[in-house]
Amino acid sequence: MNWKLDEAQQKLPEVIDAIASEPQLIFNQDKLVAAIIEPKLFQDFLAWHQQQKVSYLAD
Repeated sequence: MNWKLDEAQQKLPEVIDAIASEPQLIFNQDKLVAAIIEPKLFQDFLAWHQQQKVSYLAD
C-alpha cells in the first residue's frame, strides 16, 4: 500500500501491521521516500547484497 508521509507518521502501528501482507511505500509529494518491509525480507536482501560484494580471483 502507498502512504503519504504525514499519514504514515500518524498511523505508524497500522503501517507496521500491514507489512505482513505487502511492502508499505511512503511518499512525500509524490516522491518515494521510504519502503517498510518484513525483517526477513530485509535480512535476505542484506545477505544478497553482501554476496554481491565478494570479489573473486578471476575478477
